[in-house]
This record gives sequence, C-alpha cells and structure tokens, in this order.
Amino acid sequence: MSRVLAAHQPNFLPWLGLFHKVGQADVWVLADDVQYSRGSLTNRNRIRTASGWQWLTVPVLTRGRGQQRICDVQIPPDGDWCRKHCQALRWHYDNAPFFDEYAPAIEDLYAGEWTQLLDLNVALLRHLLQLLYWAGDFRFSSQLDLRD
Repeated sequence: MSRVLAAHQPNFLPWLGLFHKVGQADVWVLADDVQYSRGSLTNRNRIRTASGWQWLTVPVLTRGRGQQRICDVQIPPDGDWCRKHCQALRWHYDNAPFFDEYAPAIEDLYAGEWTQLLDLNVALLRHLLQLLYWAGDFRFSSQLDLRD
C-alpha cells in the first residue's frame, strides 16, 4: 500500500496552499526540529483588513537563547496577545459569512495557557484540518529516527 507524505514547518495560521498540500497527503510530517527563524511565519501571519494587511504575531522568547529549534520556542507567560488577536479577528471578520459558526472554537483555542509555540500551532492546525475533514496522520520530525 503506497502512502503520500507531505512535510512542512508548523506555521502559525498557515496559508491556504498548505492545506491543499496536506489534503493530498496521508501523512504530514511537521518539521519541528528545524531552526526557528525570526521574521518567519512560524509565529506570525497576516490577515486582510479593509485598510490593508495586519500582522498577528505570537510573542516568543528569543533573547539570550541563541539558535532554537521550532520545538523549543517558548511563549512568554505575560502579555495580552491572545485577546488582541481575537479582538482583531472579530473586528475585521465579524460580518463575514460563517464567522459566528467558527469563531467560538478559535477563541477557545486562543484561551488556552500556551507556553510552547509548537503546541499552539499544532492545536490550530489540527482544528482547521478537522474542519476540512482531513483524516491523515501527524508525525513530528523530532520524533523520527532520521539520519544525515
């Protein structure tokens, strides 16, 4: 039995093309043991607003930590970013079709006590893929026995 594998970094609220890629696969390997890069889409993404693009950024701890793998990136315990993200989504998409149907689950995910960026991203990805009826398997590259 042949299976299709897709691999990608666990981005924060990824672009639509990634869902197409994953939708074609039976197994998705989340490349969580690669280097985190500041300015990447691992902890931020844009939403379209009436006045242009707005960034939603999850704050992460980087100062004094050197190079980190994505699976090691932590979210600081303080801050109001969850509320601000939910507020921005509600403000800009409140009148969008189906917003009221999907917003509560997204807001519930944001309400979690997130300490690891990977955990937040995976929870959001799992939820979105569930809405798309994807029945494949997740794997994490950090848990695979991969050799150079």
